[in-house]
Amino acid sequence: MVAGVLSVPRFLLGICADAVFPPLCNACNAPLLPGESIACQACRGAIVSVDEWDDAYRDALVRLGLEGTVADFVAAWYFERDSPLRELMHRLKYGGMTPIGVEFGRVLGERIREAGRGESGVIVPLPLHPSRMRERGFDQCACIARGVSTVTGRPVDARLIRRVRFTASQTTLGHGERRENVRGAFALRPHASVAGMTILLVDDVVTTGSTMRACASVLLGAGARSVIACAVAIAR
Repeated sequence: MVAGVLSVPRFLLGICADAVFPPLCNACNAPLLPGESIACQACRGAIVSVDEWDDAYRDALVRLGLEGTVADFVAAWYFERDSPLRELMHRLKYGGMTPIGVEFGRVLGERIREAGRGESGVIVPLPLHPSRMRERGFDQCACIARGVSTVTGRPVDARLIRRVRFTASQTTLGHGERRENVRGAFALRPHASVAGMTILLVDDVVTTGSTMRACASVLLGAGARSVIACAVAIAR
């Protein structure tokens, strides 16, 4: 320790920092109250939870299950244009706010457990292409998968499957274009085995389900017992 300089415990520095610069809601920038994290209670309350009897969920379940690719689908919220979830997702993917992804995963993990799908299986995050990984520096789906694991206790294998072909953003593509865009985009890691395994395949937002189906098809073709699609949100 340098003479004349006091050594202050890290936790005290954190308390002082929070007093001067209180943590803010990642959706609306309002100061967070004690006990709140990531987003304020008002923003959390404005995010609509998935209703399994709702048409949006049922339609997504049918699309994902086409040709027997996905055995079941679990999602936490709806991704809507004016929802605080949109800003939270943007800060995760493009702002590098990885704790948001872990928190998303915890919420999704609770839904997976409630659906009776958390007792078995390996959690596999939908992979990014290496070039996009280098650009962002992290994989948001891997962050979400870690959160799911903390709740379900299931292991994460982020290297089981890889994205072998770069694909354009799906955002502006139609249903058929999305399907063609991800055709042949995934492959099992060399010498990996999924024979007889149940896979909890994790994504951030499901729109048409084309990417999930393409990845699930590879896993099933390699001998996986079943694939459960798990997403933070359904776009509608």
